[in-house]
Amino acid sequence: MPNNFDDFKGTKYEKYFVDMKFTVNLTETGGFDMPVSGKGVVLRAGPKDDDVFSGILQAQTNYRDSPNKSTSQTIIYPNDPSVSDTDFIKSLLNKHEAYIKNQAKKGGVPKYGLPSISEMWSGPERHKNLKGYNSNSYIHGLINAARGEATDPDTKTPLYDHPVPECYYQ
Repeated sequence: MPNNFDDFKGTKYEKYFVDMKFTVNLTETGGFDMPVSGKGVVLRAGPKDDDVFSGILQAQTNYRDSPNKSTSQTIIYPNDPSVSDTDFIKSLLNKHEAYIKNQAKKGGVPKYGLPSISEMWSGPERHKNLKGYNSNSYIHGLINAARGEATDPDTKTPLYDHPVPECYYQ
């Protein structure tokens, strides 16, 4: 989503933006790899301290990640077309901040769960007994909480269709 970094200078959001260089892979559409650089933010989640047995799904900002060829090229946009890109990005960052604040509370964020193969890929009932969420669940929940829509991810994203409930982003 294009944005003007100047919209964030001098605001509480400026701290999130870091310099990034990455390549957008356009080969699937008959194009080429296009180098991109500028200011950006990576919002992610994973098991607390990368310990898959620790129990909580921890949100992080600009943590070891930067977009690359393996990053899903999913487009997100606000549900309401009158919302500007800048305001939608602020909404995403506010919901991400709220989730991070909830991490400090006991029971304030959901459990991390490693999905089994059957839970990842088998039919509409696959999440019936799942007791946790993963990074894909976090991103889908974040988009929902910020009142956004997303194109379907262009790579396999286990548990994307099992979003973290909105209450964790309040």
